[in-house]
Amino acid sequence: MWIAGLLIHPAMNLKAIQDYDQALQIDSQYAVAYYFRGNAYYDLGEYRSAILSYGQAIQVNSEYIEAYKSRASAYEKLNDFKSEISDLEKNNLSDA
Repeated sequence: MWIAGLLIHPAMNLKAIQDYDQALQIDSQYAVAYYFRGNAYYDLGEYRSAILSYGQAIQVNSEYIEAYKSRASAYEKLNDFKSEISDLEKNNLSDA
């Protein structure tokens, strides 16, 4: 994967997931860690795991708009358009 002109190796995402897991052991209410763990899963193509992580971020902070957007994107990758639209509509994101 390429980000900002840099090649990101999948192993870096796996390491990031481990790091976020450690952070969440310390503070299970750290919504940002759930969100970024979701991003790492998403980048690995593990969309179901990404959806779970984004859902945990939303559970901690129900106003975490980026988590809703990212979860909607993961639902789209799985062709779950009903769930995608639901997430977008929850925060009036369908026009965002």
